[in-house]
Amino acid sequence: MPIAHAPGGGARSAPVVLGRRHVLVAEGTDESGTPALAVWQADAAGRPLAGWVFPTRKAYGERETAQRLLAAAATGALVGAREANGRCGAVGVLDALSRSTGVPGNHAGRALVEVTRVVAEICGYERRYASAVPDWRPLRPRYPGLRYPGLRYPGLRYPGPAAPGDVVSEVLAVAGQLRTCAVLWQRLEEARCRYPGLRERFGPVRPLPPHWQRLLDVAGQRRLVGGTGWAR
Repeated sequence: MPIAHAPGGGARSAPVVLGRRHVLVAEGTDESGTPALAVWQADAAGRPLAGWVFPTRKAYGERETAQRLLAAAATGALVGAREANGRCGAVGVLDALSRSTGVPGNHAGRALVEVTRVVAEICGYERRYASAVPDWRPLRPRYPGLRYPGLRYPGLRYPGPAAPGDVVSEVLAVAGQLRTCAVLWQRLEEARCRYPGLRERFGPVRPLPPHWQRLLDVAGQRRLVGGTGWAR
C-alpha cells in the first residue's frame, strides 16, 4: 500500500499550539503519470508531517482505501480555496471519498484555511502597525515570493481536483506557502514587539495571525465520525 512520508520543512522559533494541524488534499498524477490522490498532514506552521498517496481508481473504487484516506484527513483545518461559486475543490474530494465508503458525508462545514486570506490578514496587521508607528519599516522586500500587494499567486496551485501535475509536488508547494506565511508573521511580530506602544496595544507575541490560529483551534476541537459528520 503506497504511503509517502514528507520530509521535515524549515524551522521557526515562535511556539505553536501542539496538536494543531492542517490537512491538504489534491488530485493529480504520481511519478509514473498515473492519476493519483493525496492526503497530507502538516503542522500548525505548515511543516509536512506525513502523507498518503493512492491511484485515483483505488482511492475512489475501494471502500477500505477511501476509509483510510478519510481517517488521515479526520482532524485538522482543511487547506483549500473557494471558487467564485463558493465551492472548494478539496471539500469535493473528501465528499467523494465519503460517498465511496457508502456513507456520504458533508465536509463543507470544516474550518478552511485559504492562503490568500492568510496573506491578507498579515498585510492588514502590517498596515495597522505602520499607521500607528511613523518610522515603521515594512517587511515586504524580504518576501518577494508572496507577491505583495496584489495577493495573487501565479505559481501556486491550490489543493483540489483541478490541480495538475505531480500530486506530491502540488501538496508540498502549498505547504511551503503556509510555512512562508508562518515565518513572515513571526518576523512581523518580532518587529512589532520592538515598539513599546505596539506591545502594549496588541499584547505579547502571537505564534500565528489570530484568524488563522482560530481556524486551527476550531479544527483541533472537532473530528470526523465515521465519515458521516463532525463531533467535538
